[in-house]
Amino acid sequence: MTNPSLPERHEELMAGYVLGDLDVEEAAEFERLLAYNSELATEVGRLDRQYMQLIKL
Repeated sequence: MTNPSLPERHEELMAGYVLGDLDVEEAAEFERLLAYNSELATEVGRLDRQYMQLIKL
């Protein structure tokens, strides 16, 4: 998907998080991952910025 160094599950959760498409349990799981993984947090910021640019088109 976006970063080959991130596990596939993290990438799936990241995409759902940015799109607002996670259920309560998935969102909680992802927020726990974000708290301990700065690389993941950086990727979320990057993906979120790209998404925001796309929806402005």
